[in-house]
Amino acid sequence: MTLTVEEAAADTYFSDFATLLSTPLQGFYLTNRPPAANIAANLGSGAPFNITGYATPAFDALVSEFKTTVDDDARAKKLVELQTMLHEDDGAVVWGFAEQLEAAVPGVAGVTLTNSIPQFGSATLTS
Repeated sequence: MTLTVEEAAADTYFSDFATLLSTPLQGFYLTNRPPAANIAANLGSGAPFNITGYATPAFDALVSEFKTTVDDDARAKKLVELQTMLHEDDGAVVWGFAEQLEAAVPGVAGVTLTNSIPQFGSATLTS
């Protein structure tokens, strides 16, 4: 395998999404998010940051159903369907997830937000 690395300016890298999506390989780091938030932000034609460009009418319809389903069991089944579609048709390769604490109690200070996700690396218990 031969790879050619093409450098791009950090401040304009995402300004030309069509060119970015036409490249054969990209590497991205995304903040861990619960599935519902990840789907809304990163998957389907309505997602503002659809890295792989995967969007089909069937997937978009299922995303819409998933977002509006309130029954936990039915929602879990839709999530499995979405993940199956992504596994079979999307170009993303997810190699791992970092462990991440996503809860707090009163008296916790120093919690910061990164991409709207709470980060507890510098958090302290004040009471």
